[in-house]
Amino acid sequence: MSAQQIPEHQAAGLALAVRRGRTSKWHLHGKAKQMYDDLSMEELEALAEPDEDSEEAQKPSQKPS
Repeated sequence: MSAQQIPEHQAAGLALAVRRGRTSKWHLHGKAKQMYDDLSMEELEALAEPDEDSEEAQKPSQKPS
């Protein structure tokens, strides 16, 4: 995950939390506010979820004994 993707994931997560009513719209600033205004809930969910490929790449492989 690149350094620029982390803030995008966080912004999408915050915008998604506001859409779900878990936090106030007052907390939205910058990219999160733009995402809240422009994207649907499904699009926010897709952006907020971690990439499955990068998770698999980060897991250490276990060798059978």
